[in-house]
Amino acid sequence: MSVIEQRGSPSNQEIPHLATEVALAQTERRLQAILDNSTAVIFVKDLEGRYLLVNHRFEELFHLSKDDIVGRTDHEIFPEQTAIRFRENDQRVLAANEPLTVEEYAPQDDGIHIFLSIKFPIRGHDGAIASICGIATDITERKQLAEASLRLAAIVENSEDAIYAKDLNGVVTTWNKGAERIFGYAAAEVIGKPASILIAPDGTDDFPEILNRIRGGQRIEHYETRGRRKDGQIIDISLSVSPIRDASDRIIGVSKIARDISERKRIESENARLFEQAQRAQSDLKRSNEELRRVNEALETFAYSASHDLQEPLRTIRISAQLLERRCGGELQGDAQECLSGILQASQRMQDLTRDLLNYATITGAPEGPPPSVDSGSVLAAVLENLKGQVEQTGAEVISGRLPMVSAHENYLAQLFQNLISNSLKYRSARAPRVQISAEQDDAGWRFSVADNGIGIDRKYSENIFGLFKRLHTRTQYPGSGIGLAICQRIVEQYGGRIWLEASAPDEGCTFCFTLPAGVE
Repeated sequence: MSVIEQRGSPSNQEIPHLATEVALAQTERRLQAILDNSTAVIFVKDLEGRYLLVNHRFEELFHLSKDDIVGRTDHEIFPEQTAIRFRENDQRVLAANEPLTVEEYAPQDDGIHIFLSIKFPIRGHDGAIASICGIATDITERKQLAEASLRLAAIVENSEDAIYAKDLNGVVTTWNKGAERIFGYAAAEVIGKPASILIAPDGTDDFPEILNRIRGGQRIEHYETRGRRKDGQIIDISLSVSPIRDASDRIIGVSKIARDISERKRIESENARLFEQAQRAQSDLKRSNEELRRVNEALETFAYSASHDLQEPLRTIRISAQLLERRCGGELQGDAQECLSGILQASQRMQDLTRDLLNYATITGAPEGPPPSVDSGSVLAAVLENLKGQVEQTGAEVISGRLPMVSAHENYLAQLFQNLISNSLKYRSARAPRVQISAEQDDAGWRFSVADNGIGIDRKYSENIFGLFKRLHTRTQYPGSGIGLAICQRIVEQYGGRIWLEASAPDEGCTFCFTLPAGVE
């Protein structure tokens, strides 16, 4: 009995029995107080699994009062699978007739928790098992920490980086596989040894300085230094250093993560060397370009001056030879007549050559400022007007589609069209010349084609024909200076384009193509 009601004065025979009940009630209250102040879950069940007693921690965890629990079974309180496991463990205790320690799982507000339960039988006055007592401690956090420690240990052990620790005396205390790979020491060879064996001979132990910073609450990351392997090889490493603290937050050691950056350092050094080399090459190229520019300017000046200055004496020679032919032509015979004819022909060729050299020299690269937009169709029409006499004389047909706006200077574009069309008319076959000019847009701008039905060009000469004074025929067959295509190439290239022989075969005509940047419509 835990509660005693007095209905009058007890007799002498009732006093000892009453005292026993009072003492028992006090003992029950003290036991319940002890149970209720325990952090463990404590309960007692009868042999049928009905709860006889629970402590306050049980009520608190499962949000039930004693009145809701006592007299009920696990199947009436917990989810079915949880209740089944609880009852199975109870039966194991009854069957073994001895204590059992087991991990059990129970639902909580934040999920399933793990309990370490100790279950044991309670015997009655007759020595037979009367009930089962259980004491369960929540070990969820401990298990989580243990699992986290195992995961961390696995990460550390399998890391490619060297991860090791040393105490405040600089003695190595832990060593992972990454450290073994990077430094060459097995764990047994280095644990218990001073970490100074990992320092390069030309380096200093950074531990005192680092420790002072760590004591100030700092973490050192990516500190670059040099280390020494077991075989004596010096390597570049990047260190990250953190303090190791005990439960009282006292620093008891240092952990280090070391990454071998020797290859990165080698690449950085090589890149620096290549960059320096490129800088020197760029400087040399700049000087060479400047020198080439000066030489080109000098050559252009010379070509211009020479071709310009030769015009006058050539003109004088030609006029003098013509006067001599008119006045004395009838009197000259044999060699004298041939000599005079040779002078007239040579002076004419020299005039043509100096004129073309003068044209070539005046194309001195891209003019200053961006080129204007010009209607190539209008430029072609003006060129055909200039060539009208030659077109009519040869019976030629020159046709074109709609031509675009391009970014070029009008006089240069006109010279480009005129040289290509003149060549088509000059190098004609027995058929009446036919020249077709077209343009189509591509990624670079506009691609022009000038196709004819003339005598054609052997493809093996497709590169040579753009050189200065390169001729494939004698002057008696086809007159000219051999500079026309070189002028075309120079004009196109100054606008960032290119010119080439697209298609050609002897007696089947040829097609020249060139590109120019698009203009603004």
